[in-house]
Amino acid sequence: MFAYFPHFLPTSIVVIGAGGTGSRLLPPLTQLVKTCLRRFNPAAMLDKCDIYVIDGDIVEQKNLSRQNFITPDVGRNKALVVAERYARGFGINVIPCTEFLGPDTKTKFDGPAGEISFKTIFENAVVIFAVDSAKARREILSFMNIYCTSNLFLIDAGNEDDFGQIKLSTGHVLINNNGDSKRTLEGLPKDIPSEYTTSMIPFDFKYYRELGDSAAERSCADLPQTLAINTMMSTLILCTLQNFLQLRPIKYDGQSFSLTGGVSTTWNTPRNWAQRIVPWESRTGDVSAFLRGTRDSLRHAGTAMTKAGDENGDIFFHLRQQCVTDYKASGMILERDGSLRDANPPPPPPPAPKLAEKLVVPEAVPEAPMLRPMATPAEIPAAAEVTLPMQPPMAAAVRPMQRRRRTPLSAMTPTTPEPDTDSPF
Repeated sequence: MFAYFPHFLPTSIVVIGAGGTGSRLLPPLTQLVKTCLRRFNPAAMLDKCDIYVIDGDIVEQKNLSRQNFITPDVGRNKALVVAERYARGFGINVIPCTEFLGPDTKTKFDGPAGEISFKTIFENAVVIFAVDSAKARREILSFMNIYCTSNLFLIDAGNEDDFGQIKLSTGHVLINNNGDSKRTLEGLPKDIPSEYTTSMIPFDFKYYRELGDSAAERSCADLPQTLAINTMMSTLILCTLQNFLQLRPIKYDGQSFSLTGGVSTTWNTPRNWAQRIVPWESRTGDVSAFLRGTRDSLRHAGTAMTKAGDENGDIFFHLRQQCVTDYKASGMILERDGSLRDANPPPPPPPAPKLAEKLVVPEAVPEAPMLRPMATPAEIPAAAEVTLPMQPPMAAAVRPMQRRRRTPLSAMTPTTPEPDTDSPF
């Protein structure tokens, strides 16, 4: 993965569009810039960074439901309203341009120190697109073709009713002299073993060439946008801009967000970048006029890098050689098709010993139970005579007492008792 480190300190931030996204971006943007200026923060790195707001539209009553304006602003220019409000609120320079940018724009900025040319503000600048159509983007790119220099960081934000995205670029162009982008893509690794630092994010010609006019040419207030998605887009812009101003690595070149819960990131990978290679012949061929002109003017800082490749001027040649070295150090080999294999694969397991012929044992079949005839009573043998053991003779002392027989009363004969001679009677 590539990690882009900001390659310059900006002296200006240009916000093109002060509608749904731009008007909501200005309050936190102004506050962020103030914290990055040394006169407000001794630990900051920037001595000067003015904010320029460009929009030729005026505030209408229908804008109040979604854009960052109030009733007293109706009828005034949008760029002028936000510039006055936040310059006064935060005490920094916020300078408006009250015209749309296009091929015929001639008006210069009227700043605190007099007129400021477009060449001045686009030099060492962070440029933020907050416009509402593909046509506006093409016209702005055509206009920037005249003034842009090598130091540019572009944040392009676009959205519709419930989804939106930002796209990043430094204006550098990847050029392949032999025009064989397919070979370059197939030769790249699917994953790279290390994080490589870079000072560029290549411009995506294909994206802008195929960008459709889904939003037609309606005004910003008539587009199917919502308050929530405009607020989210301004937040994504602010997050990226904070990383840039604080010199933090930026490992992505695009982010998208949906109110239905979807969030995705396009990372700075060699395969993503290889798809942006512009064949050398296309500078006079299939690339439209505004892209061709923009490429030629924004190519200066990237020329040395794009040309410092193999005999075909392929920057990815060096990347692949570096990946080969890194993978080799970790014990892996990078193939030409981008796949990997182990440099020291383990030896194959020894063949299994050949076993003797197996003895086939027939499967045991359970035996059915056999019915045995039961013996009849006639066949039962007579029981053997059992002789009980003799009892020992009982002693006389323990011989049982015999019961005396009683004589019935009827058999008894009454007797007359003899007189007692000794009795006095």
